[in-house]
Amino acid sequence: TIEIVRESVCKLNSMIETMLDLVRQENAPLDDTVDINQIIEDVVEDLMVIAKEKEITLDYHISENHALIKGNEILLYRAIYNVVENGIKYNSPCGQVNIHSIQTKESIEIQIQDTGKGMREEEVNHIFEPFYRIDKFNQVPNSGLGLGLALTQSTVAIHGGEIKVESRINEGTRFSIRLPIHF
Repeated sequence: TIEIVRESVCKLNSMIETMLDLVRQENAPLDDTVDINQIIEDVVEDLMVIAKEKEITLDYHISENHALIKGNEILLYRAIYNVVENGIKYNSPCGQVNIHSIQTKESIEIQIQDTGKGMREEEVNHIFEPFYRIDKFNQVPNSGLGLGLALTQSTVAIHGGEIKVESRINEGTRFSIRLPIHF
């Protein structure tokens, strides 16, 4: 029973830290020069071990230009990390997660596509709500608190961007994050 209490305290502590992150995020400085391609490379490197353990292929293709924007590097790293980690965590056995960055004059788009379980349209409509969790995913060990995508959406919004989701059951999900380039 002590172990159960310990696990509960750890989950509660994690939830409080995440809620504090939401508050801190609102006041975070957005004056770093951020290389989105470098963030993508870092995220892939940091998640490669987890992907290999789950037999998920993690691949990325980035624009040849330095994809530079003004923003907060830590917040953007965490937002991209969260989406890629979800793509690994909720993927099918021997699945794939592909990340692409595409740069135009006005924006940088990051597409994160997985071959996972996919979501129904009514689920997609709620995934950015704090604490929302899809029932079928609650069976996944260490599936989180339902705050990651809320943080991701908030990060994208404070950078003046947008995030879109397309998903099909048993085919996978694609997140598209578009961030404006403004210096």
